[in-house]
Amino acid sequence: MMKHEFDELAGITTAPEAYERIEFVYMNSEKFQTKQQIADFYKEHDMNGIEKEYQTILERMHNDEEFKIFVSNLAYFANDLNCHIKQHLADNLHSYFADKTIVKMLAEYKKRDEAERAEALENFYRCIRNDGCKPLWDNHCLTNAAHYRTVIEDFTYSQWWHEQAEEERKNHGKA
Repeated sequence: MMKHEFDELAGITTAPEAYERIEFVYMNSEKFQTKQQIADFYKEHDMNGIEKEYQTILERMHNDEEFKIFVSNLAYFANDLNCHIKQHLADNLHSYFADKTIVKMLAEYKKRDEAERAEALENFYRCIRNDGCKPLWDNHCLTNAAHYRTVIEDFTYSQWWHEQAEEERKNHGKA
């Protein structure tokens, strides 16, 4: 549902931040099957009702095992990122969780990265046991976590990060 559609159904003009909450509730609540139902709910309960539904949905979501695994996978992915990117990921994690492609890619990235680390460890042990052993250190044709990482970056923070850098560049150029 688009903001203008909701505003027309509810007969008011909502602030962008309020509409984001309304849309989240509409998309994640089992109470609302139609746009008119969420508009009627808003008319009856205003933003206080929307906020209460929002908090209920978040509480249910945060207790969900799939969500806990997602947060663990996101933390694993973000481990070596700077604090600004980590905060951006944290600020947007509910929308990322709603995107099942991102959820699955994070899980696959962690699995593949862990497999690559295990392979590296095994290669070191092979070198210890076999003098002169020269493993194929970068042969990740079966795991290739780096490709997953690149796609996840594109889906989550790459554009935002480039915009931040451009804004910083413009601000420094004016000083």
